[in-house]
Amino acid sequence: MFIEDDKLSEADNEILSNSRLSEFFLKLCKDLDCLKPKKPTEVYKGLSDKDVTAIDSAVLNLADSLVNGLVNLGTSKDSLMNPIEEQRLDKEAPPWVTKVKDRGVMSTVASLGLIHLWNFEECSEALSEYIELEDGYAKAGALIAWGLCNSGVWDENDPALALLAEGLTSEVETVKVGACVGLGLAYAGSGREDLAESLNDIIIDENLAVEVSGNAALALSMIHVSEVDEEVIQTIISPLMEFNDETLNSPDSSLFTIALGLNYLGQQAEVDTILEMLGCIEHKIGKEASLMVDIAAYAGTGNMLKIQEMFNRAQPHHEEKDDIRVQAVSLIGMALISIGEKTGIKMLFRNVHHILQYCEKDLKSVAPIMLTLLGIMEPSIQVTDLLYKLCFEEDKEMAYRAIFGLGLIGSGSNNSRIATLLRNLFDYYTGDNDFLYFIKLALGLLYAGKGLVGLNPYYSEGFLFSKTGLASLFILSMTMLEMERNFLKQNHYLIYYLGVSFYPKMLFVLDEDLKELAVSVRVGQSVDVVGQVGKPRKITGFQTHTSPVIVNYGESAELAGEEYIPLGDIILENFVIVKKNPDYKEE
Repeated sequence: MFIEDDKLSEADNEILSNSRLSEFFLKLCKDLDCLKPKKPTEVYKGLSDKDVTAIDSAVLNLADSLVNGLVNLGTSKDSLMNPIEEQRLDKEAPPWVTKVKDRGVMSTVASLGLIHLWNFEECSEALSEYIELEDGYAKAGALIAWGLCNSGVWDENDPALALLAEGLTSEVETVKVGACVGLGLAYAGSGREDLAESLNDIIIDENLAVEVSGNAALALSMIHVSEVDEEVIQTIISPLMEFNDETLNSPDSSLFTIALGLNYLGQQAEVDTILEMLGCIEHKIGKEASLMVDIAAYAGTGNMLKIQEMFNRAQPHHEEKDDIRVQAVSLIGMALISIGEKTGIKMLFRNVHHILQYCEKDLKSVAPIMLTLLGIMEPSIQVTDLLYKLCFEEDKEMAYRAIFGLGLIGSGSNNSRIATLLRNLFDYYTGDNDFLYFIKLALGLLYAGKGLVGLNPYYSEGFLFSKTGLASLFILSMTMLEMERNFLKQNHYLIYYLGVSFYPKMLFVLDEDLKELAVSVRVGQSVDVVGQVGKPRKITGFQTHTSPVIVNYGESAELAGEEYIPLGDIILENFVIVKKNPDYKEE
């Protein structure tokens, strides 16, 4: 930080704790005239009314709920859940939440957390009617929303803890799941040791559904992500060693292995001991857990030896069906390890072509997940085109992954080309509600935050990364192995882990008192000037704007005039503090 500790004021601490992030994001929306709530039907523009509105399906209504939350992300206003009077087409119509059912209610209410992301004060008012409920899907969704709106924001009053801790004591397992997910989102990366005790009891309780225990393990790992905390690791390993085979055969048991991996995210030097312990587990889940730990430890490193090892693991060594999942996870591991540097990304793209050409059906269907991770880090037309081709595959799981992947690689970009491709798919799959659900969801991701946010966890031209952002992509990529179950039928609340990865693509210029300044800023395509003589321009094809401005992927910004100079030699992004140039003379 460029301000001495003794000069830190209350305003400084607010910036450092992200408590003013919502305020600045709303300023950005106002400056760009984006505050007006956007309806899901506006996102589906170009589609016929018959395709979009006439089919009253709980599945499609759930998709509309998720799209509504994604598109109006962070703006604290929407047109479905809490529409203002002027927006109500039918003032006597029942609340939107009654148009979905069962677990759809849970995810629909949870969408309020996206709408009020980083703004827990307004979210509290929006959730009041659901929080007061005794139990049920709506209460569980409210707990997820409460955790989501507190995500990435620190407040000395700790508003999230009391309500979420109370939810953990509920007798209803669905509410327990909501509380666990909410805690994982609210305190991701915080390392809070006082939260472990209540979650530990749920993780090791074999009488609870595996979904509950698995989500508790995932929450605990999100809180202690990348810390290699021995007590946390022992707690998560206990179910893998002690639960019976019938319990570990549940599809939700993979949440334990994902959780275990998150503890070792980026910690290559710490994995040897845990791999020996996991080798003692007789159940097949032991192999998967070892693989998850290995992948997480090297995620983003570009380590070629480890990529080759993953490639060898992905090859079939015998005909046991159990090996298919291990092979699939290995392929995703190749992608997660490669995404840290550009050469690895180019090599990965070639490997994906080889997989599609030579591998068997079960492994070919993993290609869209690999392309999705590649596209989030390095968007390109080639990746987009290949994913679009895979959207027409006969294998439903593969097509689902490709459609969902198109939305993820363009997340928050408002990319017109991807939007056109998705609308073409809408015509192709008309009448199949499951496919239409994923197409709508992909469009929602494409227009996330009305184009003002991004998913890429890397910052400062790849020099820094968000460990919670990378963790959310790790969870997403592994759960995409069961698209229909995890994102359509049952566990669609898992998509809210993306909430910790979303971040505004904005640049605000502040003075030394942290007051906003309107300064001319050039924004253009980044140019690699390493090794060039003199002081060449770091951007090309630039346009000059007045801050605040949006800096998209592949772009950089620099101050246009000489009146202000930044404090320190830094890349201009997010919040930049400047001071008056003592040598500046006004013409």
